[in-house]
Amino acid sequence: MSNDSEAPNAVIRVEFHCHTAVSHDAVTTESELVAACIARDINVVTITEHDVFVARAFAELNAAQVNVVHGCEFTCAKGSHIIGLFLERHLDLSGHTPATIVKGIREVGGIVYVPHPFKPGTGYFKHYEPSQLLDQVDMMELYNGGFTLDPNIGEIRALAAEHDIRLVAGSDSHAAGQVGYYVSEYDSSTINDLKHIFRTQDARLLIDVSRTKPPRELNWIQRHEGYQWLIQRIPRGVKRPLKTMYSRSLGALGTPSSVIYREIA
Repeated sequence: MSNDSEAPNAVIRVEFHCHTAVSHDAVTTESELVAACIARDINVVTITEHDVFVARAFAELNAAQVNVVHGCEFTCAKGSHIIGLFLERHLDLSGHTPATIVKGIREVGGIVYVPHPFKPGTGYFKHYEPSQLLDQVDMMELYNGGFTLDPNIGEIRALAAEHDIRLVAGSDSHAAGQVGYYVSEYDSSTINDLKHIFRTQDARLLIDVSRTKPPRELNWIQRHEGYQWLIQRIPRGVKRPLKTMYSRSLGALGTPSSVIYREIA
């Protein structure tokens, strides 16, 4: 994370759950991420590559006063995803049980973040029943940029209230045009202790309503469990070109020129 201590306008605007070209199914470069964050006044971004920890300094983001939280999106044994934030090194956790992954994240002082809880294939609750494990979860996505029509919003809210979990909105961006579709805002004039803020404060959840349609959404084929099983087994060298073509078809490779944020319930 960069050493900047002041948040412009006393607001921390976070792009949660962000992938770059390091992930096997993402295409965003650091320069593209910088441009998107500047266009949307985003001053914190969590880098959560798939099963890969990226230790580099992200010099371009730091130069643009965009603070980076290092993380990783781990794939559990059954295919569901759990994110660890505020990591400082690689953790050999992918492919293990959720309990092992959560324990490993917490042992190094990281934040446990559950993305897209009901998403076909990779949602935690598509494979596991609610359990005591949720008492060790810090944050959960109420809204996810890759699963915007999730019908389980009410259930996510209920589980978060029962287990005292902070709710956030995450773009789950894989291309530049998906950055900042959802953001989470905190009122604070300092970003010296983001971990404490994330754990203790409720965020305002915002959506960019300037876009006529979501920059990324599962179609009827992608919502099928069989598709999700298959896509995770396609070789990386094949998946990236397919992702690039798909992102281009959605107009997600460039940075939209305007943004209008509205708070969502």
